[in-house]
Amino acid sequence: MADRRLLVWTLASFHVAGLTLGVVLPTYVSGGLSGVLPEFGTVPGFVGYAYLWILSYLATHWVLTEEVLEETLAGALRPVLLRGSAAGGLVGLGAFLGPLVLVAVLDLVTGGGPLTAFALVAAVGSGVAVVIGVAFGLVFTLLDLAAVRVASLAVATGSGSAGVPGESGTESDSVGEQQ
Repeated sequence: MADRRLLVWTLASFHVAGLTLGVVLPTYVSGGLSGVLPEFGTVPGFVGYAYLWILSYLATHWVLTEEVLEETLAGALRPVLLRGSAAGGLVGLGAFLGPLVLVAVLDLVTGGGPLTAFALVAAVGSGVAVVIGVAFGLVFTLLDLAAVRVASLAVATGSGSAGVPGESGTESDSVGEQQ
């Protein structure tokens, strides 16, 4: 369904932009990134943002299956809250392990020391990353539910626009096309 794909794309973009504004911007303003950003550069920043967006897209796509979306629009919140929290935990884990594996591989290639330090950081940090990810996943799922609710109130049903899938008995395969 085209409406679901657009919703997943939009929410994934919202998640990454919200996370960037909510975490990176305050850290930057407080001076916490002053030693890192000059050495980081635009390309690695873009790659990092793209990596986080891909994780968010995959998680949002997994959360908003056709069945979960229909159940949520019918009023059942438990499935989307559980899946959203779990997906947040997986994104947290991926956001932590991805860069850690990259640094470990670079260290291994350049002839650095043993990987036991990386294994220890991975073991401890993974648990922390999952817990933080679950919390962010829950918060973003609640924000998503509020945004979809506001959007469904803002879209006039029956006026020629598609509305939100599953409401008022209208389903559409593409924007503006009623079945």
